Amino acid sequence: MFLLLACGPQGPPEPPPGPTARDVDVVLISVETWRADRLALGGHSRNTMPFVESIAAASTVYSHATSPAPWTLPSVASMMTGQWPHESGVVRTEDVLDARAETLAEAMSAKGYQTVFIGVNELFTHGRGLDRGYDVFEAHVGLSVDGVGKRVAEVAWDGRPRFLHLHLFEPHCPYWPPRSHRGLYPVADEPRVTDAMLAGTVDCHIVPDERRLGAWLANYDAELNALDGQLERLLRDWGHARWILVGDHGEAFWEHGVIGHGTELVPEVLRVPLIVREPSGAHAVVEEPVSTREVYRLVLQQPLLTDVLSETSQTAERQCLVTVGEPSLCAVEPRSTPTLTLDDERLRALEALGYTHLLPSPNLGED
Repeated sequence: MFLLLACGPQGPPEPPPGPTARDVDVVLISVETWRADRLALGGHSRNTMPFVESIAAASTVYSHATSPAPWTLPSVASMMTGQWPHESGVVRTEDVLDARAETLAEAMSAKGYQTVFIGVNELFTHGRGLDRGYDVFEAHVGLSVDGVGKRVAEVAWDGRPRFLHLHLFEPHCPYWPPRSHRGLYPVADEPRVTDAMLAGTVDCHIVPDERRLGAWLANYDAELNALDGQLERLLRDWGHARWILVGDHGEAFWEHGVIGHGTELVPEVLRVPLIVREPSGAHAVVEEPVSTREVYRLVLQQPLLTDVLSETSQTAERQCLVTVGEPSLCAVEPRSTPTLTLDDERLRALEALGYTHLLPSPNLGED
């Protein structure tokens, strides 16, 4: 369609109106094993990600964001649907997304967006329903962040507003930063990693020829710093867009006796960064706790749902803040009716997050 404008003596025509909320491109970047407390904005003494910090200074920062699950598949499924894991049906490795759930890509497609997903994790296979609504859905194994950027550059955009969801694997184990970032941060000789701490540890979690605990954290921080530069390159051509940056879950380094993620309900695994950058550059900090399932509504610019259950609603529908284990359990907020009190390490971790009780997950059978 062509638009003919005529200029009269009054001067040049008014510029066309800016893009509407619907027309603005949206970039969602979910990052593997991204701990909130390893960023300066999360209280870390090192500025591991200066580019991300600069984004945060012109964004809405959710300072108490919590993943709904301690591992990738249910966490990302919750972002894609806005549902808790027990609602989406994705709580185990073999699960497929509930066919009744509307995905974020389906909702954005209905709004007129071209939808593209490029993710790095073998869990993202087409049989899980996670690809529903995407015009392009690519699942890769071992692709670097710069490699993801090359795939983005090769997408055949068709002129519609663009919704781009990237899932990046760094800084997932192994904790081995690029050569240019090795030795970036100093490592103290103490404390040491003992044989007992390493017992049963998978190769992915081993730092070769090291027994200094600080080496694990220094390498993880160096991977974050490398990722920071890669993100800056990746987002260079998307300055006009809305950006949502979020961790799928965090990573433990023996703070509670374990390393890694997957089953432990500890703050280091559940607390993640959540940053929403608008083209206007407005800055705000949201202190209230929020689940990263709200990424769905943040992308769609819908009101967020409260994570606090009222006395009248909790009996009709129990909601999980995190799910874990077989059979799955739901962690609910302290104001919920007490049903099961734990006195082990998981309870203390939940208390640190503000949750104190576990309930059986309501929509899962006893299998």
